[in-house]
Amino acid sequence: MSESNGNNTGRIEEIQGVVVDVLFPDKLPEIYSAVEIQVKASEGREDQNLICEVQQHLGDDRVRTVAMDATDGLRRGDLVVDLSDDSLTIGRRAQQLARLYGARIDLLHVFEFVPVEPMGETLMPAVEIEEELLERAKQRLGDLAERLGLDDAELFVEAGNVKSEILRVARERGTDLIVIGSRERHGMSILVNLTEDTVLHGAPCDVLAVRVGAAAPR
Repeated sequence: MSESNGNNTGRIEEIQGVVVDVLFPDKLPEIYSAVEIQVKASEGREDQNLICEVQQHLGDDRVRTVAMDATDGLRRGDLVVDLSDDSLTIGRRAQQLARLYGARIDLLHVFEFVPVEPMGETLMPAVEIEEELLERAKQRLGDLAERLGLDDAELFVEAGNVKSEILRVARERGTDLIVIGSRERHGMSILVNLTEDTVLHGAPCDVLAVRVGAAAPR
């Protein structure tokens, strides 16, 4: 089975630093989508959820991801959950509010490019890889806008620190509300791809954390 609570799942194949290769036998997550790995408690550390971003399709049902935090405690064979559908959930919630208040919607994707060792494979120069990733991110954000029917939405793709770029764009655009996703584990809410509360505390406006995945209301 590759479904858990309605989510597409895979297993870790290889770990090298922050680079985690994952096998998804049924369906590959999209480039730039997030996947989640539950890291079991060890040596005084509590269970935690590690978010990784898919950066490459490797073939043979495998994807290469980059972890947003330390990969200590990960093991080959650990379960990985595809969070691809969360963007739609968050977007639809933003749509509901925009219709209610007659507001515009801006869609923002921020990626943190982390150059990695090739692990036995030949890679393009880092500059070319970053440019290709940027183009893929633009295409994926455009696809999301199309699926949501947001023909008039402004689309922004930025490279850099996720939290800093969200706050910068929000200030420059005069944003009234930032809508992001949150997942819940063991009674504590953690933000998808935003594992610190910098956005909540540093935002120039209100922040709405939409419950997604297993945390979403049934």
